[in-house]
Amino acid sequence: MIARRRFVGGLLSSLLLPAVRLHSAPTETTIKAARSQGLAWLLSQQAGSGGWHSQTYGNLREGIGLTSLVLKALASTRSNVPDDAWQAALATGQRGVNFLTRRQDLHGLVCGPNGETDQPIYATALLLQAAAIVPEWELSESLREKLLAALREAQFGPAAGCQPKDEEFGGWGPLPPEQSARLPGDSANIAVTAHVLSVLRQYDALPEETNARARTFINRCRGRDGFGFVPVADSPLNKAGMVKSDGEPDVAAGYPSATCDGWLAMQATGLYSSTELHQVLEQYLAMPLPSVAEDLPERASRAGQQLAGLWFYHAARASEVATRISLPKLSQKREELRGQLLTKQQDEGSWKNAIATMREDDPLVATSMAMIALQEMMPPEKVSP
Repeated sequence: MIARRRFVGGLLSSLLLPAVRLHSAPTETTIKAARSQGLAWLLSQQAGSGGWHSQTYGNLREGIGLTSLVLKALASTRSNVPDDAWQAALATGQRGVNFLTRRQDLHGLVCGPNGETDQPIYATALLLQAAAIVPEWELSESLREKLLAALREAQFGPAAGCQPKDEEFGGWGPLPPEQSARLPGDSANIAVTAHVLSVLRQYDALPEETNARARTFINRCRGRDGFGFVPVADSPLNKAGMVKSDGEPDVAAGYPSATCDGWLAMQATGLYSSTELHQVLEQYLAMPLPSVAEDLPERASRAGQQLAGLWFYHAARASEVATRISLPKLSQKREELRGQLLTKQQDEGSWKNAIATMREDDPLVATSMAMIALQEMMPPEKVSP
């Protein structure tokens, strides 16, 4: 333990230089520097338990969802940081994996060493995504299969008493169906659904019937100009409100992060044509980038504030779309996002959103999202059983 702390401490002192402040397009040098500083900060925040625990939000203090998010952020730095920094990330990440895998909850999903849980479906998906990128992190085949099965069983479908007429049918939410409040149409959302579908596809663990049900949910979240977060148009969870049209049903207004999630979900199913995927990308590219908190007008609309509160999440998901498809306009938008991102890094290497609506004011959340947004690597398409 002492040797490890000395090694990481030495690494931190060499990497925690003043963060880069850019006023022009980002370069590979400035991106690498920001990535190294962000990694060093994340490594310094690991608790003795092996997890990462919020100092901002009590309901994130157990660290289940946060630890899985940090692990994905660490994984995103593979091959993109100096070797000594990566070796520190490997060792630190293994402790995080151990923290999350000592036991599972009653549904077979990730939980803490003492049974603590928060965002169990999201956490399980992120852990498996990180483990696919970093096979050196020890995760037994039997545990991996158990977690994948738990994710499949957490879908809103017949086994959970959910029928095709129900708005959430085919989707996934932050909690298993039997633990959800079952607010009509709000129990499942496109973000968690996209994460689960991606990881099931990644591990070649997506049965046809599960996939077909998911398509039903995806189509319900898709509006006329992009994706909403949930299928019910007037739900407050749809950050951009809804679109009314004479003679047509009301639909959720599309907005950037949800549309990125929708595209990633569509791509993961393999059930949509290239034309349909391209159409969604064109809708996304037509959307203005969300404002960062500092650039919001004094009397910003509720939607503007909500989207600014999702700024880091959108940057991360836009980057993940850009790693899966080569499109000049998409690359240009990603570079614009990354340029803004680099100007927001704090001197100690972390990031933080000034708007608290989506908990990105917690630097562990914002920094992890920022690191994912700065990734260069292509994610593995499939992991062998």
